[in-house]
Amino acid sequence: MEQITIKSYQKDITRTFKDHDFKDNLKNCCVGLAGEVGEVLEPIKKFCWHGKQLDLESLELELGDVLAYTFALINYLNLDAEKVIEKNIKKRNARYARGDFRIHTGRFNRERISEDV
Repeated sequence: MEQITIKSYQKDITRTFKDHDFKDNLKNCCVGLAGEVGEVLEPIKKFCWHGKQLDLESLELELGDVLAYTFALINYLNLDAEKVIEKNIKKRNARYARGDFRIHTGRFNRERISEDV
């Protein structure tokens, strides 16, 4: 398999996500993305609350589906995936200036972030 880049993955997504009515495309992507996020949560729920082993194989497959729907949505909105990623990096750098987010103590400066992005 050849090297996969962000641009090549974004282009490859068009093979399986065909262009239909714009609203139908958006609905399909958003509902599909929500469903796949639920699929990601299932093995994590079983690991955290049911004492099961963390199923990395399942997570790898489901996270791939999350990426596919995310990239399809990016395509339908005529966005550049690399720019989406760059803006996300800037947003996270502004939000987590010290380098990490701690779930119990994390705080954001949303006003500053919207000015920087």
